[in-house]
Amino acid sequence: MDMDMPAITAPGANGRLAKLLALAVDRSRRSRREIAREVDMNKATFLKALRGERPISLDEAGQILAASDAPTRLPIVLALLDENDDLAERWLGDDAGTFLEHLIVSLPRSLEDAIGVRSDELNPRWALGTSRLVAKVLAKHIEEVAAKDPYQVFVK
Repeated sequence: MDMDMPAITAPGANGRLAKLLALAVDRSRRSRREIAREVDMNKATFLKALRGERPISLDEAGQILAASDAPTRLPIVLALLDENDDLAERWLGDDAGTFLEHLIVSLPRSLEDAIGVRSDELNPRWALGTSRLVAKVLAKHIEEVAAKDPYQVFVK
């Protein structure tokens, strides 16, 4: 465990992250004791972290999620950024969460490939509208796939 990694300090983020970690641990097939041992935390410290009573570093959060056999990157990002919703909890281990993680990972390179040197012309105010446009395109794509083969939407 890297004690030099700073704890989460964004307002409310530690509590959201603690709630997410507790959910991942509860969904795990492993006991809290096993997970605490694997992440090298004593039981009291581990339980305080899950209750949000002690600061949690990103390293610790990643270790707890990994020991719980949960995805590690996207749930942490959503817990830190999403102040008004429980998407991190709802999408923990869900296909929608996996899709979003792949999208977030691939988007910077795709933007660079498409926009290139003009990336300095991007206006941050466009982000919300762009996200809505992408969501509408995806919804339309899902509808088209479902119309062609209604059973394909449910096949994994």
